[in-house]
Amino acid sequence: MSRFLKIEFNRVFKSKSFLAALALGVLIVLIQQITVARYYSTAEENVFLYLTGYDTTGLGTNLYYLLLPCLVALAGADLLGEDRRSGLDIFSRIRGNDKQYYFSKSIVAFIAGGVVFCLPLIMELCALMLVYPSIPLDYFVAEVPVTYGAMFSNIFYNSPLTYELIFLVIGFVYGGLFALIGILVSFFSSSKYVVLLSPLAIYYGVWIVFSLIGYPEFSPFGFLTPKQGYPLNFHIIWIEFLLLLVVIIMGIIWSVKNEKS
Repeated sequence: MSRFLKIEFNRVFKSKSFLAALALGVLIVLIQQITVARYYSTAEENVFLYLTGYDTTGLGTNLYYLLLPCLVALAGADLLGEDRRSGLDIFSRIRGNDKQYYFSKSIVAFIAGGVVFCLPLIMELCALMLVYPSIPLDYFVAEVPVTYGAMFSNIFYNSPLTYELIFLVIGFVYGGLFALIGILVSFFSSSKYVVLLSPLAIYYGVWIVFSLIGYPEFSPFGFLTPKQGYPLNFHIIWIEFLLLLVVIIMGIIWSVKNEKS
């Protein structure tokens, strides 16, 4: 198992598609910092007034979360599809077994999707911390990006870095989840474009459905942004994640068994 994982991690982190996704994420956070409105006084300036996901005066926040499925799809969604189109999957499975092969693919795709989502945001945070303070904001004095009373707002006003870490973890697992969708779709389609577009279809499809019934905050596009454009519920976020994860895993297991039979 460790041999499969080592090979797959080495392969994905050096792949052109992963590096392209990472470069696109970095480009978006750079656009955010170029276009953001820096109108605060010296006394009010803070990292969290300008970060992607917190500030909406720049173009980066909306771009980043609109293009999230594109980033994770490029990073890891087509890992299995590439092997199946080239025939490499047969060779790899002969060297080990189906369980090890598909488990390794799924784990690597999940982590690649999460890394591509988080790494540009972490790089942006570290760069801004060299220029601006990251101390807790005073809700009654400063312009603040997180409304008092919002989900985890008490954490934000005591330790904004902890708050950012929470949303990075949420973003990581959902980024990995949407990359796994591509792994599942690879069992049903050999088309690279179908595989890469499947995370987008699910991401926007869920958003449209929940928006139509009046609950846009239940969609990943509605709850992944730290600024919280909607009233959020942490239980909904994790229940939805677990349900989607179970469906995807069961789909992969069924596909592997059906393929063997």
